Amino acid sequence: MTTRADDESGTGTGAPPPTSLTRVDADELGPRRVGGRYHDFYWDEDYTVLAIADHPVWRWVVTVEWHPRDTTRNTGQFTWHSTAWDPRDQVVRDPSDADAAAAAARHDEICDRLP
Repeated sequence: MTTRADDESGTGTGAPPPTSLTRVDADELGPRRVGGRYHDFYWDEDYTVLAIADHPVWRWVVTVEWHPRDTTRNTGQFTWHSTAWDPRDQVVRDPSDADAAAAAARHDEICDRLP
């Protein structure tokens, strides 16, 4: 995936976000990193970030897998969005290298199942 910084430089190397994100994007993204687990204040649910990518319309998107407390609903459901970090959101667990690798593998697994 080519990032905005690569497009501007013309290198086409596809360096991974969030290093290519603008300051406003980074502020909106907040502390979220691939493999980290976070608590969403609005939905009152935990999620793991599987990917962060540039988007041509919304500037950036986050792909997440939800971990609801009520395991009878939405367990393992994934979605992507560009919702800014809310100061009331919480970091549940910062990602380790192993967490980031597992999240990237999970993202690939999900994408491989899509039509």
